[in-house]
Amino acid sequence: MTVDFIYDKTRLVEGKAAVNRLRITVDEQVHTNIPKEIYEDRLALHRLVLGESIDGLRTEKGPYFVPDGIVSATNPNLVSFGYRQVLPPDSLYDVYIVVKYLGSFENDGPEFRSLQHPANLRSIQINRVYLAPEELEQRRLVKRQKYGEMNLCTGMPCPETGLWEGWTENGATDMLVVRKGDAFQHARLSSNVNHRDWYRFASARWMWLKDHEAFNQDG
Repeated sequence: MTVDFIYDKTRLVEGKAAVNRLRITVDEQVHTNIPKEIYEDRLALHRLVLGESIDGLRTEKGPYFVPDGIVSATNPNLVSFGYRQVLPPDSLYDVYIVVKYLGSFENDGPEFRSLQHPANLRSIQINRVYLAPEELEQRRLVKRQKYGEMNLCTGMPCPETGLWEGWTENGATDMLVVRKGDAFQHARLSSNVNHRDWYRFASARWMWLKDHEAFNQDG
C-alpha cells in the first residue's frame, strides 16, 4: 500500500502546515476482499444523500455512488462510494471519505446493480474540509435566532454548550460559557469599582453568541 499526506499551507497548526487529506492506495497487483459494510459499521460512516440537510443550514452536494470508470470511459469496473463522518453540530469542519473499488461490471441498467457491492478495495481518501468564515457566521446567526425565539432566561436549562450573552434592561452586560443542561445564571451588571472586582447581578435573557469550539480557538 501507498500512504500519501496532502498538506494545506494556508492553515497552520503549531507553525506547520495542517494535513487536510489522507490517501491510502492499494497496489495494482494486490486483490483485496473488504466489503464496504465492514468499515461502515466499525467507523459509523454516513452514506452521502444528495440534497440531504447536513446541519439544518447546508445541504449535501455529493452522491453516495459514482460509476467512475463508466463516466470517464476508462475502466468500467471502477466505482467510488462517498461518506461523511457524523460530527458534533458545532464542528468547525466536515470529514468526507471517498472509497474506490474494482467491481465486475455487467450491463444491468442505469442503477449498475452489479457494481453496488464490490469487495476489491483500491483506495481510501479522507478529506477534512473547514467551513468558510461566512458559513460559520451564517450558522451562528441561525442558532441565535432559533434560541432567541425560545426566550431563555435565568434559571432555565441551557440547550447547548457554548458562549452565551446575557441581556438585561441595560443591554448586553455579560458573557458566559454555559454547559448543556446547566441552569442559566444571573448576569453581571458592573465591575471594577474603586479598582476592585465588584459586581451587581440581575435576572437576564440569554442569547446564543458562538460555538464553544470557536470560542476556544479565538478567545
